[in-house]
Amino acid sequence: LRAFSKARILEAKDELEQFIESLMIQAEVEIAPNVGEENLKHIKMEIHKHLLDVQGEVKPGSKIKIRGIRSVVNKIQNIMKTIKLAAQSQELLLPDNWTKMNDHFELVPIHAQSKEWDHVVGKFSKTIQHNNMQKIFRIQNAKFWRDYCQEKENLKKIREKLGINPQITEDWLWHGTRGTHPKLIYQGMEECFDMQYANDGSWGRGLYFAMNANYSDAYHFATPVGTKMMMLCRVMIGDSITLNPDGGLRKPPERTDLGNNSISFTYESVKGQTGGSEIYILYRMRRAYPEYLIEYK
Repeated sequence: LRAFSKARILEAKDELEQFIESLMIQAEVEIAPNVGEENLKHIKMEIHKHLLDVQGEVKPGSKIKIRGIRSVVNKIQNIMKTIKLAAQSQELLLPDNWTKMNDHFELVPIHAQSKEWDHVVGKFSKTIQHNNMQKIFRIQNAKFWRDYCQEKENLKKIREKLGINPQITEDWLWHGTRGTHPKLIYQGMEECFDMQYANDGSWGRGLYFAMNANYSDAYHFATPVGTKMMMLCRVMIGDSITLNPDGGLRKPPERTDLGNNSISFTYESVKGQTGGSEIYILYRMRRAYPEYLIEYK
């Protein structure tokens, strides 16, 4: 009985090994050059967890051969594809003038007399003396930038569906944060200008942006070293409607120039005049991006 049992066990072992071998495949996969440290750790963890045989070094830009059960190898291949597509998507959406980032966020100093410096100072000096400018930083937040671009594309599609010109008007507008440090707006990973923290103003609860720097200067953030901060933002003002102050506003009024269209559609922003400046109010998130942080006296 023992001899039979041992022989049967060996036979069953062979059958099991043959079955497992029939499930095994080998595939060559390429690791994206800009895979990122966290993604690379995830790939290595999956390979170790599933006891895959690997030929080659698991590093950015390398090609490796992996051998294992078909379903596991397919899983690793899908992970690689997802990472590659995400990297390509980020490259396509991020502006050309951005510096390479190792994380989702980077605050990049702008050199004096560069095109970007002149662009920001040009907007600033229309209402405040340019020699007050101390520092300018480009705000690079990949998540917030992609949110802005996606919102813009969604709005374009809606406008096309309604027969409205899909081109969306954008402008450079100023935003002050008073007692809130600007980094709480530009450095996060959830929402940028979050409506949860919007204040009630003369045109209701919304996100307020000004054409003139001297208007937003009244809302500047005071630093511990005696300088001031505010942001120059890229804003989707779209089709705006000029209204008198109305503290009860929670969204722009609906458009009445779209014929008998059954879909209700509001103006994209409200325009007002106060403190010697045009101001624009948004009532939806992801339609403004804080492009530059300035520090001045």
